[in-house]
Amino acid sequence: MQVSVTPNGKFFVFSLLDHTIKVCYMDSMRLLLNLYGHSLPVLTFDIASDSGILATGSADKSIKIWGMDFGDIHKSLLVHTDSVTCVKFVPNSHYLWTASKDKSIKMLDCDTYETIFIFDCFFGECWALTLSSIGDFLVVGSGDNVLRTFIQSES
Repeated sequence: MQVSVTPNGKFFVFSLLDHTIKVCYMDSMRLLLNLYGHSLPVLTFDIASDSGILATGSADKSIKIWGMDFGDIHKSLLVHTDSVTCVKFVPNSHYLWTASKDKSIKMLDCDTYETIFIFDCFFGECWALTLSSIGDFLVVGSGDNVLRTFIQSES
């Protein structure tokens, strides 16, 4: 389970073990959206900086991109071969980093739904990732007890 507040502060979002994600108003706690479509529990989610889209990763190996206005699924993607353990949007963009138990991390463009980068240099399952506040470097924790840092270069 996970809980997060949207960047605009209007809503809070949480996932449940029944494979759903709920979006509620921050001020009244009233339910706005009930998002369902994963066949196994949602392990992770993140909200884009513009609060316009939500990405979810699940034990069913899929990533779903949801619209925050109506709760519609913009796209369902199978980019990993095992459970998706972490998703994080690059600040001020619709680029999404994903981590998986398949020992890889990937960067996706959530506007075109294309895979941009694949890093499969891990010896253990990828469990966590985080980005700097401006998105210029990424830190990944994996099951081989190593933290790896990836820094954006100019070339």
